[in-house]
Amino acid sequence: MTLAYANAPLISETAAAVFNAAERPRLASNAELGHLKLATALEHWHEFIFDHNRLPLEGGRINLHLQSPIKLRLDTISFIFEVVDWGIKVDVSQVAELPALLARRFLELFSASENDALTTESRTAYIRISDYINFSQFSVDRAPARYIEGEVISSGKTEIIVEWHDGKRERLRDNIARPLSELIKGDRFSAWVKLNSENHVTNIERISLLPPLSEQHNIVTHAAD
Repeated sequence: MTLAYANAPLISETAAAVFNAAERPRLASNAELGHLKLATALEHWHEFIFDHNRLPLEGGRINLHLQSPIKLRLDTISFIFEVVDWGIKVDVSQVAELPALLARRFLELFSASENDALTTESRTAYIRISDYINFSQFSVDRAPARYIEGEVISSGKTEIIVEWHDGKRERLRDNIARPLSELIKGDRFSAWVKLNSENHVTNIERISLLPPLSEQHNIVTHAAD
């Protein structure tokens, strides 16, 4: 990861000057500094912008989408970064850990909120941090998979058309369609799926073949007898 001005290329020389001025060459390379953009430089502190628009959560299975830039202030005397509004302080040598620290901080407060365990202080912090997060996208990403049934209308090498139990047809391609690669036209199946904010399937798992509707009708009829 790298250090950069807000409107300029990488500033490895500027970064080196800051660190060398304090005679604290504690970073092996710019790769350890994170995607930060220098926004303000005063005598004893520099303000940076965290140059990411998302934070990996749950091992990268989902992401926290940032809707506002996160600012960090570097004290050039102590060489401690403070993340504005997030209540996080970290030594400059540990900047590479910021994504994980930010994600953990959010998860701590979000979990406390879910469990109705926020204190007055942590509630204030949670409100501040929530302003940075796209909660509507987070809710969609975090939502559990849904059970659904469908029928394969057509099957090709790169795409499959499925008619779901509510009559809606959907064209599935590439990685989304891959879990259905063993199915052929006419197959009925059940699965657990993840949907995006527009109710389009983004992930399919736990597929089971279902009997044709005619067989299913006979099973129900015999059971009733």
